[in-house]
Formats: sequence, structure tokens, C-alpha cells
Amino acid sequence: MSRNDTNLLIKAISENAHRNEDYPDFYVTVGVGGSVITGTAISEEEFFELEENSLWKEFFYSHIKEPREEIIKKLDDGEEIKFPDSLKEHFLYLKDAKYIQNSKLFPAAGRPLSIQIRVSDISTLSLVEFCQGKPADEQNP
Repeated sequence: MSRNDTNLLIKAISENAHRNEDYPDFYVTVGVGGSVITGTAISEEEFFELEENSLWKEFFYSHIKEPREEIIKKLDDGEEIKFPDSLKEHFLYLKDAKYIQNSKLFPAAGRPLSIQIRVSDISTLSLVEFCQGKPADEQNP
């Protein structure tokens, strides 16, 4: 169930992913609705540039990004305007994402997964990538 408040750290991560080319890729792992999701944080624009999402790129720009930017410009110019709820939500975008649900890791090997996660639905955050495998003390006997 979505809450109205937003974790400011996750919001900052989502807004600043890939804003600086010198900034390295970074992984996040989040808990959402009983699932653990891990991947590389990317910008909203990069999400729609990915091959698997490119079909929705034009829709994203014409119905979300451009209208949101127009409203922000009007607000910056001092106009009093209601910001539509549909454009207020904050999302975290991940590429090379994997998630665990019911003790199973998805997606299947070799298939890339990008995912959009509503920030207000995130209940846990780790700033490292989740790795499935043997515990560290069992890897080097």
C-alpha cells in the first residue's frame, strides 16, 4: 500500500542518478511489497532510452516529462497552478534489476530487466547490490 510521504534519501538517489558522467554506477537494494529488488540506479530519461522501454519513450516525453516541466516553469514564474497528482509521484528507476519473491530470483538468466518503483512504496533500502550465493565464510574455506 502506498503512503503519501517519501523517503528523502531515495528521492535524492532517483533524482540524481547519472546526472554527472563522472559519478559511477551505483547499486541499490530495496524492499517493496514483500519483494527484495536490486539493480543499478538510473535516471528517468535513461530508463526510457533502454531498448526494452523504448516503445514508451514518446509517450513518456509527451504525456509526463514535458507537461511536468511546463507546470514547473509556470510555478517558477510565480503562477498559482495545481500540480496534478499524476505528475507528483517520485520513482526510482533500476536497470539490470533482479528481484526475489518466494525464495526465487527473477528474471531468468540472460534477460535484462529494468523496473520503475514508486518511492513511497519502498519500505527498506540498502546501498549495495544483493548477491545470491554462499555466505562469505563459506566461500574461502
